[in-house]
Amino acid sequence: VTSGGNAVTQIAENAFKNNTTMQSIIIPAFITSIGASAFAKCSSLISVNLSDNITSIGESAFDGCSELSTIKKLSKRLTEIKARTFSSCYSLKINELPNSIETIGESAFSACKSLAIKSLHEHLKNIGNSAFAVCSSITSLVINKKLESIEYRAFDECYGMVEIYNLSNIDIKLGSDIGDIGLYVKVIHKDLNEPTKVKIYNGAEYYDDGVSKIFLTMVDRTSASITIESGCIEIVGSAFEFCTNLTSITIPESVKKIGDWAFHECSSLLSVTIPNRVTAIGKDAFRDCSSLTSVTIPGSVRQLEESVFQDCTNLKTVTIEEGVVELGWLSFSGCSSLTSITIPASVKTIVGEAFADCTSLTSVTFKDPNGWGIGPLTDPATNAKYLTDRYKGQNWYKS
Repeated sequence: VTSGGNAVTQIAENAFKNNTTMQSIIIPAFITSIGASAFAKCSSLISVNLSDNITSIGESAFDGCSELSTIKKLSKRLTEIKARTFSSCYSLKINELPNSIETIGESAFSACKSLAIKSLHEHLKNIGNSAFAVCSSITSLVINKKLESIEYRAFDECYGMVEIYNLSNIDIKLGSDIGDIGLYVKVIHKDLNEPTKVKIYNGAEYYDDGVSKIFLTMVDRTSASITIESGCIEIVGSAFEFCTNLTSITIPESVKKIGDWAFHECSSLLSVTIPNRVTAIGKDAFRDCSSLTSVTIPGSVRQLEESVFQDCTNLKTVTIEEGVVELGWLSFSGCSSLTSITIPASVKTIVGEAFADCTSLTSVTFKDPNGWGIGPLTDPATNAKYLTDRYKGQNWYKS
């Protein structure tokens, strides 16, 4: 192939950017480089077959290809994954990077929810800022001996990364803020012969040290249903985030904590039963679960964090049990199908905008209408107007 008499060896910058119809690409052998943003935001792109001759992939080349799940033949001639190359490729499944890679750039794989790499190869020297941020399927990771630097927030919000094998000279400790890599880690091994504590049970990964069992992620994040193992005490943050095929889940009574963003954008989830032993539901935990129609919040959950059910647009029935003390900022904001709700007497604080944009909410009943500083809240219709309009931005406190 020639252009103007010259052999074509590269795909130009922005060449196919924002193409919404392309589903697959085969890069021929004569192509050696892919320009910056060449395929960025190709929202229907699913599969890319790269040539073994690729020596360079530009910044943001596949940024925002949210449906991209398969990269075939990631070339062993590549020495660098540049900034934002695969950022926000939520469906991308890569279990191993070429051992030729020496540098992973800023946000190179950020928000790659399905990325499940297990080892950083021996030639890798540098990991850039936010390179693997919000990669919720990384659970156990081998860091090889030649790694020299892990930059700021390289593993930010990798809630499921509970185990590392640190063979490098970087001093990583539990809770370490070096690239945020130690913030969620529960065990650090120094020897590859030490047995892993990340186990697979019935298609899901758990941290299991023989004492406690914690749910990390589904092996196949396209699954429609799952039953979490009995004895599990926690669902980590982002565990099911963007699992858009998930319609049903069974959570055992043993679970006490549901992490931040745990079910965010589970747009097909129809129902969920929150066990009575749950004491904490993290921020944004069920945000954008647009098929969810009803939920009961047990009294064991003292504080409802911010945005927990924000933009659950089909949520029609909410039961808040006695024992809940605080409704957080934006906790039910954008629940446009919610028509009525009862606030139990135990609630002492409603943070501003908790019910903002609840456009169908016409009835709010306070079990204890006194002490709110607004006057007796005895009329459900007036209460609804106060919470959704007149006083929606104010923090409400009961004396």
